[in-house]
Amino acid sequence: MLYRCEDCGHIEARGWLPTTTCSLFWIFSGSLVLGCAGTPIQVFLGLPSLPEWGAWWLMLIPLSFLLLVPTMVIGYFMHYYVFAFVEWTVYCIRRCPKCKARSWSWGFTRGLGL
Repeated sequence: MLYRCEDCGHIEARGWLPTTTCSLFWIFSGSLVLGCAGTPIQVFLGLPSLPEWGAWWLMLIPLSFLLLVPTMVIGYFMHYYVFAFVEWTVYCIRRCPKCKARSWSWGFTRGLGL
């Protein structure tokens, strides 16, 4: 991500989070959360495996969409902000190379690579 010195306005790109808004990070993070959230939701609801349902498993498609999409979005934002906070915490210890201050802004991106 990009970090701006609050005192002099110097911008540096540091850390492992992308410097541009990127859908690949959304896909990676969403897939990770979806994989971690799908099974607990199935266990929590007590749903049997799909072969026992016959053709009735088609009813689960709207239900799973209604449950997993909000879970995935909430999980993505939790995942993103935890990593962004850790990266910012590690980065804000550094001094600005121009004015030697330790006042860095919250990480930001340029937006869609433009």
